[in-house]
Amino acid sequence: MYNRHNKDLQGEEIHFLGNSNITKLRLEEREKEITFIDSITIKYVDTHDGLEHEVNLNQPNLNSADGVYMQLFEGDSFEINLTTLIPSDSSDIRLKINGYYQQTI
Repeated sequence: MYNRHNKDLQGEEIHFLGNSNITKLRLEEREKEITFIDSITIKYVDTHDGLEHEVNLNQPNLNSADGVYMQLFEGDSFEINLTTLIPSDSSDIRLKINGYYQQTI
């Protein structure tokens, strides 16, 4: 997440991931920060119907923008297996993430 260094700056970001050869994503906190993630959605285009689709991650604390957060501390990571969420020949894959981070001392 970029320039979202406090709760007042919480918002949604969309990151372009590419096309169908992506099978896994890893979100990792590498800095002396705590990342607060409120929701994660995978957006993609199904090459069979040409339509854009969205899949919300159904994980505890990631159901929707509800104010309950998944927290990642420095060194923590979270892996998303795309093969179980979207068709293997999807295109225009994007990660939509809602949250913010705070620096730790």
